[in-house]
Amino acid sequence: MNISNFRNSYLIDKAYRLTLVSVTLTALAPLIATLVDGLFLSNLLGNDAFIAVSVSLPVPPPQRK
Repeated sequence: MNISNFRNSYLIDKAYRLTLVSVTLTALAPLIATLVDGLFLSNLLGNDAFIAVSVSLPVPPPQRK
């Protein structure tokens, strides 16, 4: 294996890992925030408030065929 091919492969793998981590955290952030909001509301206002916040999560549209 050539050293330049090894270096390119390493840089691509590093960029892929950084992108994967940032995209994953970006996707999980709203879900975690909604869960934390629901837990605070359920402790302060009761179970109905937790249900209301949980229902407010975005529902993906149906897939077109």
